[in-house]
Amino acid sequence: MGENAIQGMKEFKATFFSPKVAVPEQSILIFDEAQRAWDAEKLKRGFTEPEGLFDIGERIYSRRGYTVLIGLYGNGQVIYTGEEAGLSLWEDALNKHSDWIVLASKDLADKIQVTGERKVVDNDPFLPTSLRADFIDCSKWVEEAICYTHTNLSKAKSEFKKLQKTSMRICVTRDFSKIQERAVNIDKDHPEWKYGMLVSNFAEQNIISKALPGWNIGFNGSNAVSMREYGPWFNGGCKELTKVCSVYGNQGLKLDCPIVVFSGDYIRYGNKWMTRGYQRNKQQEKYKDIDTIVENNYRVLLTRARKEMIIFIPRDEILDETYQYFIDMGMDEL
Repeated sequence: MGENAIQGMKEFKATFFSPKVAVPEQSILIFDEAQRAWDAEKLKRGFTEPEGLFDIGERIYSRRGYTVLIGLYGNGQVIYTGEEAGLSLWEDALNKHSDWIVLASKDLADKIQVTGERKVVDNDPFLPTSLRADFIDCSKWVEEAICYTHTNLSKAKSEFKKLQKTSMRICVTRDFSKIQERAVNIDKDHPEWKYGMLVSNFAEQNIISKALPGWNIGFNGSNAVSMREYGPWFNGGCKELTKVCSVYGNQGLKLDCPIVVFSGDYIRYGNKWMTRGYQRNKQQEKYKDIDTIVENNYRVLLTRARKEMIIFIPRDEILDETYQYFIDMGMDEL
């Protein structure tokens, strides 16, 4: 039954984007992660994902007399190429499909300019709180702690104090043996918990090697979770602590206790966040704003926790200031 209601976007596009005659059985379509819609270059069909969805909606309308397309739009989750255009893709598509009525919260409505008198501003659909586990919202802390354009240690410290009053436990370490010790205790006290190591898509191999000698997290590296391994890894392989999962594998998924590795691509330097490293520089031309993409990687990583989170900062002088930053925030050492 679930497959009738929830489909992967890849399969949905294959069925309904071409040929342009197929009509879904549903009249209401909900597109999760609408901020990550693909542009025409990424989609390779001569149109964007929003344009394709409006085309499908009009086919539904012609058959059944009504259609609703709901886009769940969030900020700070863009990590892939072809997703950076964001809201402008929806604006362009709406202006090409001028007979749709647009309902949007004030924040988004102010950023969408559409032709005609068809925009309705309504804040009721706006979801102001990010709830991931036990009704705890850590997103405000993450925004204050790691946003490179406006990081404020004082505000981050304040938000962290609020988190400390909840059941969420966040600590920092530079010692992998401490993580292994904590894993033993979790298995004893909470055998049902899942924990595992998460890294940025731009993680630096040389930093990882210093923290975990002999590890290889490069492309198809022996210590990196591959696409075909995501399911088994999240189902329990993660607890072996022998492989790290990149953002490509963990976006949208959660662990009871993620171990977030800061691996040299996003560091504190001169009291500011800075992006750097071989992978960052190698992929720079692929993106319009590589700094935001790297930041988004850590925004995803730091919002994967259900119960507890460990921030693992390897012993490398380039990460000394980053480690001290979290200590100054009031974070306990593991």
